[in-house]
Amino acid sequence: MSVASLFVKLAGGQQVVGGYTIAPYAGGNVSGSYTPDPLNGNYQYFTNNGAITFNAPATDCAIDFLITNGATAGAITFSGYTVNSNVGEPFTTTNTNKFILSVRRINGTSTYVVKALQ
Repeated sequence: MSVASLFVKLAGGQQVVGGYTIAPYAGGNVSGSYTPDPLNGNYQYFTNNGAITFNAPATDCAIDFLITNGATAGAITFSGYTVNSNVGEPFTTTNTNKFILSVRRINGTSTYVVKALQ
């Protein structure tokens, strides 16, 4: 086995055996306008501490967010997404409620789905 065969190549095409652990990105307290940044990783979390306009990502990506409502949680609205009338479960503003928000942008089209965790 050559040393070069031990590395994952940018071009892909290799079989990965085993797994990886993920260190999620801590986004802190969020309110106001927010645009997802895939360079922070595929798993991110933050506290909703005010009304949020969640903008579509600027580049193709797939990111899952764990959102925990803080004491001053506000409504979350979305801008720039393509969705139908069913985007999952509704957000609430109840303190400590948690949600998984899955965001995808593929070939310039952004969409999302929401899963309530209570």
